[in-house]
Amino acid sequence: MTSFFQSVRQFFQQQYDGRYFSLVLLELFRTEPDSFLAIIENLKGSNFWIRFADQIRRGELNAACEQPFPGGGGIRRRADLLFRLGRQPVLFVEVKEYDNKSPANGAQLTDYLRAVTNEVGFLYVYRFRPSEADIRKLTAARSKGQSVALLRYDDIYRALNNRDRGPLANLVCRYLEDIGVGVYQSINLNGQDSSTAKFLLVQMLGMPHQTGLGRLQSAASVTAGPQLMNKLLGNVEVIGERVRDVNSSLIPARFQRRFYVNHYFDVTRLKRAVRDLSTHDELPKSTGAYASGGYIYFCATGALRDTSRAKGRSTIALEVGFTLELEMRKQSLQLYAYAELRGDGWELSDYRPLREFPSEETALNAFSGLLKKLVSAAKSNAPASAWVILRRFRAALD
Repeated sequence: MTSFFQSVRQFFQQQYDGRYFSLVLLELFRTEPDSFLAIIENLKGSNFWIRFADQIRRGELNAACEQPFPGGGGIRRRADLLFRLGRQPVLFVEVKEYDNKSPANGAQLTDYLRAVTNEVGFLYVYRFRPSEADIRKLTAARSKGQSVALLRYDDIYRALNNRDRGPLANLVCRYLEDIGVGVYQSINLNGQDSSTAKFLLVQMLGMPHQTGLGRLQSAASVTAGPQLMNKLLGNVEVIGERVRDVNSSLIPARFQRRFYVNHYFDVTRLKRAVRDLSTHDELPKSTGAYASGGYIYFCATGALRDTSRAKGRSTIALEVGFTLELEMRKQSLQLYAYAELRGDGWELSDYRPLREFPSEETALNAFSGLLKKLVSAAKSNAPASAWVILRRFRAALD
């Protein structure tokens, strides 16, 4: 079932998702200024942000979306969101989601930075890390004392995900969760989430209901199933982006979210069933009749490459993710953190059993440990061409 916010967003082309979110932020500023201030309090580095927050508290500012401003070469730009004191610009805001790597972004960013003064700031809000060229421009501007800041979608989520916030702030959090944005969310595998996870595994693996696991098909589990998948995919996106943050020169493109389903079969029963079948035929019974368990693997996949070398060189695939496993004979849910490096003709992987679903900090520590072990193993087990890249890889996820 399509979620509410996803059903709204499907009427917009993907490149306009950032503009849609800027409208959400505008309404938060107008309706719940205290909630909006909670976001601004994350920004540090100059007195500008303190002054800006004070102006909001005093109700001095107005704001609007899609506001024009002059660009280079006579181009008319439009700011996703612009705050003004009277008619004077105070803060330009650009919101990037899937268009974070557009070739036009560099010139656009240059025009924004031209507008920045001692009295005018610039805020870059993003879901996925900007290109390295854009990061360098923003860093250079900040080093010159310009009032420039970067803000992640998940920073906004953390600032607003508080019971004391207003109803619109809570709605913004549900929006970020609903669209599957990379916000790390807690999962309780000792409570309702455990039943939901087992339900997902039973359904996706096609395991028969006579195992005793069929009772999991409650209304609550059916409803919560897609929500749990969104949480898991959002969590692995966060892990992937953290890996990319500390290895941006080696991982220029954002991580892709995936999930895979793998069966365990009763091989003896399966052999009997296929004994008299032709080369290409269907099984006598459904696949679930021969399933004895299996797992679902939720992962973020990225590519390591040496961008300083010639194009066409082979890349190294990197995966980090969580595995949920269920076997009929045990009927207990098993959880693992898993990491993998692979290239042309070689592959290294490792996993760590988890007693409970980890917090973000615990998860980052677990994956950091796994990646350190893989990089260490790659020194003697991967080709020399791969080690040229991996020796520069940072496994510590600070």
